[in-house]
Amino acid sequence: MNELEFEKIIQDPAERTAQYKMRVQVYYEITELYRLLWGDCYHFAIFSNGETRQTALIATEKMIAEEGGFCSGMTVLDVGCGLGGPALTIAKYSGANVIGVDIVEQHIQIARQRASVSGLSEQTSFEIVDAMNLPFPDEYFDGVYLFESACHMPDKSKFYQECGRVLRKGGRFVGTDWMRREGLTPQEELEYIEPIYRYHAVPHMVTLSELQDYLQAAGFFVEILEDASARGNVMRNWQPLNPKIIQEIYRYQSNPIPLAHKTLRQAGVALMQAAQVGAFIIGHWCAIKL
Repeated sequence: MNELEFEKIIQDPAERTAQYKMRVQVYYEITELYRLLWGDCYHFAIFSNGETRQTALIATEKMIAEEGGFCSGMTVLDVGCGLGGPALTIAKYSGANVIGVDIVEQHIQIARQRASVSGLSEQTSFEIVDAMNLPFPDEYFDGVYLFESACHMPDKSKFYQECGRVLRKGGRFVGTDWMRREGLTPQEELEYIEPIYRYHAVPHMVTLSELQDYLQAAGFFVEILEDASARGNVMRNWQPLNPKIIQEIYRYQSNPIPLAHKTLRQAGVALMQAAQVGAFIIGHWCAIKL
């Protein structure tokens, strides 16, 4: 795909939805650069006090495991597992068996390697799967969780129905995700939210109330539904990057580069600006399958 074709797709809402698989795969072409920027966990952290980012990430993952009630003997699904960071933390912390799924082949390869190095290959497995069509039987899992992957799903209703389908009755579905604030004006949507859709392989984002409707329609009782800032400081995720990392970005951009590199800076700026004005939030929920 050339740049002109790619630009045409990201400018067209219908095409962004239709081409969601391709967009996610292009978005993560620069996996090694993302690892340089974010480490092996791409999701945002909920900070408390003076924690380092790594400490806050692990604490956020453990919070999700605790809310899910994950423990030894359970089989838990990680939707959009990325490089396996949260899955490895949660498996080790809770004792549960974790199956991670992701649409990006490189992510799955790295996650498997990391599980082997960590000695967790027996407790975790990672598969290339489109979460819009989960290849698991009904009520297969004791728990389901995700970190900021539902935003990439084109049909939110179908996606949450799939999560509910594979979860046993009484099991918990917990997670965090990119969302837009309630009550944005059309101008705010255009100025702050539309750039996120263009640059981040996100077809559209829901509000907290929309998420509640989707979860209830999928057969869940919603126990927790909130802006993650209610649990701690999320704005620290926007602190300036290490200057050495910034230099590395420029080094990457001075060479022949994939399409994803060309929008990296615009993507980061769009997300930061939307977060700073409160148009973009990190949503957090815990829901029980009825």
